[in-house]
Amino acid sequence: MKRSYVMVLVLLSFMVVGYATISTAIEMTGKANLAYNEDDFRVEITNLKINDVDSLIQISEDKKSFTFSGTGNEIIEYTVTNFSYQYDTNISLTCIPDDNILVKQIGNLEAQNKETREVTNTSLNEVTCMINIEKISRTEYADEMCQIAKGYEWTFNYTGSEQEFTIPCSGEYKIELWGASGGYYPQSLYKRSSLGGYVAGEINLNKRKNLYIYVGQQSTVDKTFNCSNNDYSPAGGGATDIRLENGNWDNFNSLKSRIIVASGAGASGWNALGGQAGGLNGYTSTGYNVSTGSNYMGKGALQNSGGLGGENNAESNGKFGISGTTSGGVSGGGGYYGGGGGYGVVNIDHGAGGGGSSFISGHNGCDAISESSTEENIIHTGNSFHYSGLKFKNTVMIDGAGYSWTNVKGAYTGMPSHDGKSTMTGNSGHGYAKITYLG
Repeated sequence: MKRSYVMVLVLLSFMVVGYATISTAIEMTGKANLAYNEDDFRVEITNLKINDVDSLIQISEDKKSFTFSGTGNEIIEYTVTNFSYQYDTNISLTCIPDDNILVKQIGNLEAQNKETREVTNTSLNEVTCMINIEKISRTEYADEMCQIAKGYEWTFNYTGSEQEFTIPCSGEYKIELWGASGGYYPQSLYKRSSLGGYVAGEINLNKRKNLYIYVGQQSTVDKTFNCSNNDYSPAGGGATDIRLENGNWDNFNSLKSRIIVASGAGASGWNALGGQAGGLNGYTSTGYNVSTGSNYMGKGALQNSGGLGGENNAESNGKFGISGTTSGGVSGGGGYYGGGGGYGVVNIDHGAGGGGSSFISGHNGCDAISESSTEENIIHTGNSFHYSGLKFKNTVMIDGAGYSWTNVKGAYTGMPSHDGKSTMTGNSGHGYAKITYLG
């Protein structure tokens, strides 16, 4: 039997800023007619406050009405949510009896939105208020249906600044991040970098939501993007992360909004190898220093604290999102928490930096911080879920030495290469990010 197909060429316009690799044309093969889904339509009263007191118990079981007993002095805030994707609505509220009742109407309520309005009551009656719902088909819906093919990818290289990505379609996405490798002295005993880490997970995201992608830098000089502001080289590798708030890479509120972080590796010193980027915990640097041995070594970061700096120098301890630095020494790796900086004596001897730690909202063993945290008072919750409520499933966390982490360090697995066609021990060079639409 001969099959008929329609080939549709759809031009897409996404707000993707930076060096994101995108295609502006998608070919779709299949039926061209698009039908409405009646089951998609759902509109409910989702919140109710009477004189600023939560009164959800007054909402009916079908969530289409609420009842209250008037005392002659009520201000009632009611919230209506349109959960539909395909339908807008027109909402009006009717109260019975309506004596001495003033209603502020919602009116048009677009798909996937909610609105709050007030009812003022000066009566002493028992009053029941009901929402009247007019369903409005979205005539433009066929044009707005997601035209992205499953498996479509966006990739992000290091740019030295944030890269904005606007979610084009509501649905499931796979996010993969690679942290940057650490810097090193080309003339030193260790003429190689410690390696960056890898994290991945699947997450449900709504259309038009903005994500901010910070891809870590690998640098043999001083300051490093998404790692440190060290004035001495070499520097640790920058973390690669995704945030809900933009800003300078070291802005605390922006750092606080990170929902997934791939750690960077610590910088190598003159006679010491930087700590590999971490899973839940970063690696401590290794090697030998002529002057004082291991005391110069920066320690790996943890889930709730930065790595300790070499020589127990508090100024070179890692911090939340920022690696440790020190005068004359090298910096730790970037990460959820930064690795400790290696202590150094200029032109004589240098310890190496510790690796940063990684984080995934929803990954067992991660320790998220409270939304009320400040730069001076970081409050850990003891659970893995970011305060935004966004969380990943099917998470993967692999450190720069190639070991996989659940809530503890596991076996050696290696990590995927950027194109996913092979494996490698850890990431070398700048960081990298990839977002895949799963449908």
